[in-house]
Amino acid sequence: MVERNATYRFRQPEFAHLSPIEIQTEGWTNGIGTLIWRAGPALARYCEKWLVENYETLRTHKVLRVIELGAGTGISGMVFAKCFDELLQNASCDLDFEVTLTDLESVIPTLQQNVSATFGNDHLKALRLRVMPLLWGRDQQHQVAAIIPNAKCDIILAADVVYNPDYHQALSESLDELSRPGTVLLMALERRDMLEEDAFFEIFKLRWDYDLMEAIVGDEGEEVVVFRAIRK
Repeated sequence: MVERNATYRFRQPEFAHLSPIEIQTEGWTNGIGTLIWRAGPALARYCEKWLVENYETLRTHKVLRVIELGAGTGISGMVFAKCFDELLQNASCDLDFEVTLTDLESVIPTLQQNVSATFGNDHLKALRLRVMPLLWGRDQQHQVAAIIPNAKCDIILAADVVYNPDYHQALSESLDELSRPGTVLLMALERRDMLEEDAFFEIFKLRWDYDLMEAIVGDEGEEVVVFRAIRK
């Protein structure tokens, strides 16, 4: 099921007290980027679990840079930001934590609206959260440099970004430009065309080690899969 508006409720016990996130897209007609696809909430739920499991390692960083590609309505990136900030609330660590949500220029108004509605003027302990446009591809290095000074991230989030084979090469190039050995990629996708998706992963596995973490089958037989990958 694809939705225009949705309420995301946190599931992990550590985050159950957090207020739900209301995702709104009514009034926006900027194409598929302003719809809520199944992979977005699936990735958000996995982010909750992954953060709890990996928190002790993450908190040892001095700087933690996170970027979401094809953020759309922003659900995955906002859940990641809100949950990690919550884990940091009682921690005595000096961590520079930055989350950047990116998508096409046409999607940015919807994305910014949801970020502003979710976070407002709330004080977040260590978080810098921003929304920026980003086109994929190696020839977009100027945009990458504007987002992250050294163009390298610790964590990359991506939900439903491989549905169009026309963009596979550009996506692979952006993943390369934004990562370094050890960068973690958390990615979810709804299986639609396995031949095309498998072709992407043939290229992808040259630079990334990846594991299937979850496979979720919906009431209508649709399958959403969640991967965790580490840059070689």
